[in-house]
Amino acid sequence: MKIARTSIVVLLAILFLPALALAQDNRSYQYDNIAVEIKVNEDSTFNVTEQQTYNYTGEYHQGWRSISLNKISAITDVQVFDGATGQALIYSSKKLNKLASASWGKYTTYRDGGNQTVEWYYNLKDTKHLWVIKYKVHGGIGFYQDHDEVYWNVFTDYDVPVLETSAFVTLPANNFTAEQETAWLYVIKSPGTDEQKTDQAPAVIKSTGGVYNFSIDRVEPQGIITMAVGWPKGLIEQKAFWQDWLGLYLVYLLSLLVVIGSIIFYIFYWYLTERFHQGRGTIIPQYEPPKNLPPAMAELIATERISQKTWPATLIDLAVRGCVKISEEKSNFLLISNVVGLILPTMLFVLFFVVLIERQRILTGSIIFIILIYLIFCGIVILKIFKRGNLDYKVIKLREYDNDPNLHDFEKEFLDALFADKAEYSTGQNRFNQTKARRLYEKMKRVKENLYKEIDLDTGAYEIKLKNKKIFDTIGSLTIFL
Repeated sequence: MKIARTSIVVLLAILFLPALALAQDNRSYQYDNIAVEIKVNEDSTFNVTEQQTYNYTGEYHQGWRSISLNKISAITDVQVFDGATGQALIYSSKKLNKLASASWGKYTTYRDGGNQTVEWYYNLKDTKHLWVIKYKVHGGIGFYQDHDEVYWNVFTDYDVPVLETSAFVTLPANNFTAEQETAWLYVIKSPGTDEQKTDQAPAVIKSTGGVYNFSIDRVEPQGIITMAVGWPKGLIEQKAFWQDWLGLYLVYLLSLLVVIGSIIFYIFYWYLTERFHQGRGTIIPQYEPPKNLPPAMAELIATERISQKTWPATLIDLAVRGCVKISEEKSNFLLISNVVGLILPTMLFVLFFVVLIERQRILTGSIIFIILIYLIFCGIVILKIFKRGNLDYKVIKLREYDNDPNLHDFEKEFLDALFADKAEYSTGQNRFNQTKARRLYEKMKRVKENLYKEIDLDTGAYEIKLKNKKIFDTIGSLTIFL
């Protein structure tokens, strides 16, 4: 029974596959009409509206138009409309799957191989349909010594025939005579034959008001239609072209100037700070540090920055000088966190280990390896507990320091930030109080800023003040980022 059923399926496939292939081969389309309208603007751009009437045989889901960017600055403001309803299609920033129903009613545009390509997606079968494409051309007007002109390729190398083609070109209002304006149409209707029309083809019609009408009948596949309309100098100023060009590429020009300016700035800054003020190049060794220099100032002079060690070192220095006393205190929180840090991974490890053994997905060698890794982990955690213990540190104020001449201003501000009208400070007191922690952070930011100012005033160690150097570095980083 199963063999007979399989034989029937194979027989049906043999019978119907040629029919399916023939149905696919019967798909075809042509253009019943292509109408192009060009409106020349005084700002040197021109708007193009293309009306394309497709005649479909079979099912189709994608339309396509490729516009050459040769001798054109850019094509912008691309839109696609359904000619039957007048409804604008929805723009997509990327190419879509034409067979997906979610793509129908959308379009996209992108540059590809020197062309601006427009694709739109739909669901049509055995019908005629009008599609409308609108866009603006920048830099498409040619400025010559004795005249200016619009030179435009209506279409080139279409794979299907075009039964009728027409084009309209509208110039801005002018007082030119017919002899001053020129128009011509170049057509290759049937490539590879002698049927060609060139230069002032009979189909060209000049109408009043600066409107030109071109029309031609059937053009075979791979045919070419190109038109041009010229006028005397003065109708459109060439400076309008440069203004439009700058509007298109101003962001790119500014970016290039920022990059070049950044490089020049850093070369000048490096030369000014590293070469120009070198003097005779004689180095006088001085083996002893300046007297009574606090650790924070010493680190700034040596490294030009503040690190995580700065303020603990400052606190110890203040304790040595008798301003504060530092003592250890037990911390239940640290003890609990260390224990949890050991117990919780152990529980997860055991659970994971048991599951693997039950499912027989682990080998003896793997068991030994996993246990070894876990023992190493436990050893690291235990060493950490013994090394750090469960200690916090308490800082106790021993005396008033507001009028102490031996303390720098930033040191007084540092102590004010720690104590905040209290006699002692604990390293664990802000662990559960985010408000206090944030307040201390803001105070320490001001202490750091004042330290930069004070080291410039007290030591004179830098030709360019650290505060100004920080500003220069910020500006430089910002320009590189931009």
